[in-house]
Amino acid sequence: RFPMIHPAITFEGELIFQSESPLVKIDFNSKIVWINDEDQFHHSNNLDLDGNIYVSSHKFPYSKKIASFTGYDGEYYTVKNLPIYSDDSITILNQEGKIIFSKSVTEILIEYGLIHRIFSQADFKDDPIHLNDIQPVLKDGPYFKKGDLFLSLKHLSMIILYRPETNKIIKIIEGSFLNQHDVDILDDKTISIYNNNVLINSKNERVVTNNEIVIYHFDTNTFSKKFEDTFKTLKINSGQRGLVDFLNDGSAIVEDTNNGRIFYLNKSGEVIWEFNNLNSKKLL
Repeated sequence: RFPMIHPAITFEGELIFQSESPLVKIDFNSKIVWINDEDQFHHSNNLDLDGNIYVSSHKFPYSKKIASFTGYDGEYYTVKNLPIYSDDSITILNQEGKIIFSKSVTEILIEYGLIHRIFSQADFKDDPIHLNDIQPVLKDGPYFKKGDLFLSLKHLSMIILYRPETNKIIKIIEGSFLNQHDVDILDDKTISIYNNNVLINSKNERVVTNNEIVIYHFDTNTFSKKFEDTFKTLKINSGQRGLVDFLNDGSAIVEDTNNGRIFYLNKSGEVIWEFNNLNSKKLL
């Protein structure tokens, strides 16, 4: 009834998680440390070196700017148990669960001149952005600096490098991925993107052949792929969710979420071990 979505673990063995819900922190003995119910939190939970927590949330009530574009008339009515418009926001909390930064992604895009990507479609979309990952930059490099954030905007098939310090979009990355999840920083000039590679057909069905691990190279502004043959052979094709975590030696843990599988691949893409949840009989 309350799945622990993307739990983040601290050095003390505490877990931070949510379930499209308040954000919860429990200690090593599963006792509740704190609950933050100021927003509805969702998707990934990431930590920086100071223990601050980076998590997506649905901001409500709306700011005047958002309300004016959505036609919100002051009544609380919902679509799919969410406010009529999903005002996805970047939320940063400290170790005590207090919000120390909050910014609407819709407002970021409007301020950058990208309002047409949100509100100029044929029909009004209640969830046009779908922020599903916030990856903090932990140290300075030639293309991004400590404190910057990589934002995965699934429904726009877009990765944004955003700098909260100046409220500026540093770079927009689009191209070899569709409806992606999970951005990870590999080094000071490359990131990985879990490409769900999903198209939506006329029946509003997800069409996916196989997922991909896409690498974006800042120095050449190009894309490459990792483990492409392995993903095809194993039929890793999660229509939603999914992630990859690389280890220092180039090996990786791959979560094929909708199929209930986890793989550990060596740097050549060979399977070292596989976990298969045999109770997974349908899509999540």
